[in-house]
Formats: sequence, C-alpha cells, structure tokens
Amino acid sequence: MFTITDNKTIKLQARGVLKGSRPRPVLVTVLFLVILIVFMFLRAKLSGALDPVLLEQINEYSEAAATGNIDLAMEYYTKAMDLANSIELPFLHRVIITAINLVSYVITAGYVIFIMNCVRSKDPTVYNLLDGFGQFLKVLIVSLLRSVIISFLSLLLIVPGIIAAYTYRFALFNLLDNPGMRAIDALSLSRIMLKGHKMELFKLDLSFIGYILLSIIFPPVLIYLIPYMYSSWIIFYDELRKAEFPQGDLLDNGDDGFHTDDD
Repeated sequence: MFTITDNKTIKLQARGVLKGSRPRPVLVTVLFLVILIVFMFLRAKLSGALDPVLLEQINEYSEAAATGNIDLAMEYYTKAMDLANSIELPFLHRVIITAINLVSYVITAGYVIFIMNCVRSKDPTVYNLLDGFGQFLKVLIVSLLRSVIISFLSLLLIVPGIIAAYTYRFALFNLLDNPGMRAIDALSLSRIMLKGHKMELFKLDLSFIGYILLSIIFPPVLIYLIPYMYSSWIIFYDELRKAEFPQGDLLDNGDDGFHTDDD
C-alpha cells in the first residue's frame, strides 16, 4: 500500500507555502473569515438569534451553569429554547438565510482553490475566493451530500459520522480539480483515495491539536491555523491523487466517464 509522507515533512512543506506564497495565505484567510463572520452575523440577525430577550435568557443560563446551579440553568435553557422556537421568521428572511448558507459553501470552495494554487505555485490571487461560483451547482451538491451523509451517520453513532467525515474529506477537492466530474463521482473518488489512509489523515489532524486548543483560548490564532491545516490537507491529497492516478488521468482535465466498481 502507498505510504504518505510523514506528518513532520508535510507540515514543513505547508509552512513553506505560508511563507513563500503571494498574496500571503494568512492575509487572504483574514478576508475569508471576515466574509464568514459577516454571513454569520446576518444569519443571526435575520433568524432572531440576536433578540435581546433571548440573549438575556442565554446569559442567565450561562451564569447559572457557571455557578453549578444545574436546576436554574436548565430552567433558563428551557425558556431560551421555547423563545427561540416561538420566533416566526418572515418568508423573505428564510430565503435570505438559505442564500447566505449556500453562498458560504461556494466561498469556502473558492478558498480551497486559493490554497491549492498556493501549494502548487499556480499564481494564487485573492479573486480565487470567487472561483467557486464557476461550479456553483456542483459545489453545492457535493457539499450538501457530504453534510447529509455525515449528519445522518452521526445520528446513529458518533464513530460512523467521524469515519464518514474522513472518507469524504476530499470530495470537494476532487470536484475542483476535475470540473467535468459528477458530484457523486467526486464523493466516490474520495472514498477510493482514502481507503486505508483515513488513519494517516486523522493523525495529521491530531498533530494540530495544540494549535486548535490555543485557537479556542485565543481565536486570532485561526488566521494562521486555517491556511496551515488546509495547505497540509492539500499536500496530503496531492500525494494520494498522484499515487492513485500516476498518469494524470483525473488530475487536470475532468472526466464525465469516471465510474467505480461500486457504481
């Protein structure tokens, strides 16, 4: 079985990408996060999550939980949930919230394209953040299918959900590398590529645990952690795709004829 380069080497290469790419991935990540934060604020505003009464109930719940008063905390929690469920959203607000959610998927795809270009030295630009719109429908289908599969399996048991998250980690990457590929084939190809390699990818993720914990305490760390992790994932992914398709059959040109034995 093909053996992936060790995590230390992958992360060293990823740090080289962060230092050597122009524009700097950290700066583009700031813009990416600002966009997502604005979207998050708009969703919260339109959904009523910023209602003063609801926020007060949440604050009371947090204070009660912090003091260890579980009964009082549950009382405030119940009131907060009842209030949240009672909020009636206008139809237009629902439409806008859905649109924001869909555009978030596409902007994320654009960010992946930017990091891919950085890793591969293919003239990355901040405008890559908009490139996901070139495959708008397929990006949405792959992202939504992946989310549905992971969510469904997570409802059954946590472990199957985690396994699914790793199995289909590279579905979006496959689609962005192969514009002509069907969404379902991008998912299938991810499953094939990661067969026997999910543990290696898990260990790579685990090696970032220090940064992840630090980002929880000090969120600005995310502007460095996010491009660092994405660069590492794409280096890992590139090794797998080159091993799986040494002739480059599915690397650059897209192939509507891709099928697996499972199809």
